[in-house]
Amino acid sequence: ETNEHVAFSRYQSEFARGLAVHQPITKPLHLRDFAVARNAFTFFEGSSAQHRERFRELGPGTRVFGWGLDEHDFVRDVSAGGGLVVPSDWALNLSALVHLPTELPRRPFHPEPTPLKPGERLVAFVVSDGDNVQWLLNGFVDSPGFWANPWRGTFPVTWELAPLLAELAPRVLAHLYRTATPFDDFVAGPSGAGYYFPSQSPQRTELAALTGRSMPPAQLRAVSLLNSGGGLEAADEVLAQPSVDGVLFKDYAPYHRFAGSIRWQAGKPAVSYRFLLWEQKQPDGTLRPDWLPEGVATAVANLPVNAAAADRFALVNVHAWSFRDSGGPMGAIRRTLALLPPDTRIVTVTEFLKLLPRPEPR
Repeated sequence: ETNEHVAFSRYQSEFARGLAVHQPITKPLHLRDFAVARNAFTFFEGSSAQHRERFRELGPGTRVFGWGLDEHDFVRDVSAGGGLVVPSDWALNLSALVHLPTELPRRPFHPEPTPLKPGERLVAFVVSDGDNVQWLLNGFVDSPGFWANPWRGTFPVTWELAPLLAELAPRVLAHLYRTATPFDDFVAGPSGAGYYFPSQSPQRTELAALTGRSMPPAQLRAVSLLNSGGGLEAADEVLAQPSVDGVLFKDYAPYHRFAGSIRWQAGKPAVSYRFLLWEQKQPDGTLRPDWLPEGVATAVANLPVNAAAADRFALVNVHAWSFRDSGGPMGAIRRTLALLPPDTRIVTVTEFLKLLPRPEPR
């Protein structure tokens, strides 16, 4: 009997290097065209050890399209195998989208922000899950909770985007940049060129360089980095890339584990998230109040206005899949804004990184 792993061992030389599709047979349409067009080995079954071995055999920086049964375990295994994940198990027509010609417009860039004022708090809201290619090709664009929200353009919001859109679906990226407002900003989604945990990867340097190369074609300058099992030092290799101006750092659980801490490397910051805007259930079934708009607004109001300038800066991760019954992430941000104290300035991530005070030279 031949299974996926026997087939790989037997026909390994006939498959493309640096590429795999991890997709169950219950999704016969999604990604199949792309797998055939790219001559990609396609599999789903197997143990964690077998998966890691396959990723290593396909070469450093292997891009694994699709998704696994458990997010953490799947990304951990791909990371340990030296690869990165491109969430795309519901994606359709990628084999065609990659070939549609387009001229990528220049994305909106922002003028130099005014300097930080005494007693002022700075907050940037970042909508999560921009690594999710399938979502960016579908519901993200026309959902009223996201890009199609009627309030978009009335307050600053930063969106995570997959840099690979410039390669996989340039017309989609062109549409986003063409319809963006001056209040829309963009950063690379986790963890740059694809989703991986730097602290779990033996190819950290190589994947950081891959991220560095993926940023200019997508006109991105900052990276969301999602890690498991390490601290902010996991961002050092990404910060070393000339095309990267800064890193927004998340721990796997919770995203804001490092509570606004900042690490400087190569003169550039890795800034951890301070607050979460997220519908998170507690053991009794109720939602965590400190992660709701009222709780986040209270936490921002409690930032020490007379402390060091960096202590008055806050990144807020806005969970993409929360608040579905109340206006989506955009509705949650809008409700939070209405509750913030008057000495709060809402900025894009580009402005946030420019205004962040540099450490004193030693």
